[in-house]
Amino acid sequence: MSIPESPLTLMEEDRDELEALTRRASTPQSLALRARIILMLAENVSLREIRKSLHVTRTTIAKWKARFEENGMDGLNDSPRPGQPSKYGDSTRKVIRNTAIMPPEGKKRWTIRSLADSLNVNRGIVQRVLQTCNIKLI
Repeated sequence: MSIPESPLTLMEEDRDELEALTRRASTPQSLALRARIILMLAENVSLREIRKSLHVTRTTIAKWKARFEENGMDGLNDSPRPGQPSKYGDSTRKVIRNTAIMPPEGKKRWTIRSLADSLNVNRGIVQRVLQTCNIKLI
């Protein structure tokens, strides 16, 4: 992946947003690094200097330059990861939480198996939702 030597031009609002990303403590470091790469390219810093100061490869620089040129600020965000999307959404999680709070009729408490069977949901999903919500079936 080669990097064309044409300088990268930034609009003022993009520059401001990139600088803010590099300063903000809450910005993920991967995003801050990408912002620094783009800012340095816009300042016409040599590729050697960028590689040396940010400890990145030419490929990394080329990738983020191309994505920024294609998609602007949105290009700096991570792409969706491959894999099967979640089978159970927020509505299923909400039903599991709400059902787990009240014991079943005629019983003192739910078990993971009985809760999963009554909702027709995988036991692993029930267990993960209960752990995430810090709900104990005692």
